[in-house]
Amino acid sequence: MKLIDLKPDFIEINFKLKEETIKKLLGYAEKKNVKTILAQYLDYYIEKEKIIQIMKSIQNLNPTIIKIVVLNLKTIYEAIELLTLYQFPVESKIVIVGGGEKGKIISITAPFLGAEFSYGYLSRITQESQININILKKNFEVLNQSFTSND
Repeated sequence: MKLIDLKPDFIEINFKLKEETIKKLLGYAEKKNVKTILAQYLDYYIEKEKIIQIMKSIQNLNPTIIKIVVLNLKTIYEAIELLTLYQFPVESKIVIVGGGEKGKIISITAPFLGAEFSYGYLSRITQESQININILKKNFEVLNQSFTSND
C-alpha cells in the first residue's frame, strides 16, 4: 500500500523556455498521463491584444491550462482587463493571476468566470495578491450565494 503518491496531476511549464524544450516536456507529460499548465509570466501589464497573441501561441502547443500571470498590476483597470480574457475562446482552460494589491480582485472573481482554480495561502503570504484560504473560501461562499439567490 502506497502512503504517498508523488505522481503529479499537473506540471507547470514556463512559456519562456525554448519551444523545443517545451515540446519535449509536453511529450513527457503526455506519456506519463500528466496534465499541463503552460504559463506566461509578465512583469507588468501589457496591451490586451498582445496578451491574446501570447494566449494563441500557447494554445498552439495544446496545454490543458493556459496560465497568464502579471506580477505587478498598477490599477484596478488592468485587473479588470485581465478578467475579460476569460471570454477569449480557446480549447484549453484559462487561469489568470494578478500580482500586487490590485490582483486580489482576480483571485476572488476568476473562479466565477471560468478559472480552473485560484490562489490563496494557508499560513504564510507568498504574494501581496494572495488571500488567506479561509477568507477566500468565505468570499466564494458569499459570491456564490449572491449569484444563485432568487431575491
